[in-house]
Amino acid sequence: MSQRERILEAIRESSDGLTCEELEERLGIIHRSVTPRVGELTNAGLIKNSGLKRPTKSGSTAAVFVVCAEGEIVPIVKSDKPKPQVKISASPQAFWSDIRRRLHAHVARQTNTIDAGQLQKAYREFEVDLRDCVDRFVKKVSQMKAPKQEPVSRRKLRDACHTLQVDLPAIGAVVDGANAKRNYRRIVRLYHPDVSRQGDKEASRAMYEAAVDAYETIEQYNSTLLSKEKTNDEPRQET
Repeated sequence: MSQRERILEAIRESSDGLTCEELEERLGIIHRSVTPRVGELTNAGLIKNSGLKRPTKSGSTAAVFVVCAEGEIVPIVKSDKPKPQVKISASPQAFWSDIRRRLHAHVARQTNTIDAGQLQKAYREFEVDLRDCVDRFVKKVSQMKAPKQEPVSRRKLRDACHTLQVDLPAIGAVVDGANAKRNYRRIVRLYHPDVSRQGDKEASRAMYEAAVDAYETIEQYNSTLLSKEKTNDEPRQET
């Protein structure tokens, strides 16, 4: 029996609900495992916060959770707190594990009476279909063309080089990228709003933003110039 199932069963058997601390003591599960499982069961609509609180050993109070009645719809309480940004792992294994976990939480009500082998087979079939959708989506995105960028004007390039204290190159020549990057990092470390020790915060922010814009301008200029050179160097096919 999984931790989720054990926690749900314990709350179901309790006549007056249980707190997370009481679940830890009753089931012998550590706090950092109980709290996430309670959250998952709450999100799945299997348990709910009863609105009651009981004292804990530390002297504070904790919410009492009870099982939702059959067919009960738990209202979603809106919070003024900003929602955390969703982080997508670069690891394919973590990505698919997260998909399976979220899917299991979504269909938790129906999975109690389904054979475990059949459930795993359904998951595998779903993942095959989803992988196909993801592959087609990635292919579609890869075929999209980036928006055409306006060429960097000489005046804008001159201002960017001045901001990052690098030499303005001759027409048709690239900017010294290594020097620009080195000066950019130095300026950012000095004027970043979160770490700057300068007295005028607004002036520091302006210097920081100017450095960011200047570095992006130089990168765009160099990238465009090098792309043109590569295109010109490619051998033309005879017709």
